[in-house]
Amino acid sequence: MSLRFHLSLFPSTLYAHPPMGQAKGILAFIQARHPDKNYDVKGVMSEPVNYDRSPDYVSEGFSDTVSEIVSISAKTTRTMLRTLSLLKTPG
Repeated sequence: MSLRFHLSLFPSTLYAHPPMGQAKGILAFIQARHPDKNYDVKGVMSEPVNYDRSPDYVSEGFSDTVSEIVSISAKTTRTMLRTLSLLKTPG
């Protein structure tokens, strides 16, 4: 899928789906924005934790992505992280 496709679907993913769907949408958005990093759930979880603690230590590209997610979703960074943590649950 193209980045443009993910960007167009991202806001509707956050509002039209249950929390697990939102988490998958956030993960897909991050993966689309940073295909060179090959983020899996664990990798994508560590970056927002670092961003929440010290935004200066996170790559500028990822910092921009988190800012965009927060802006689009009207969620805090911590809420975004909690939503992503649903992907670590079994089943």
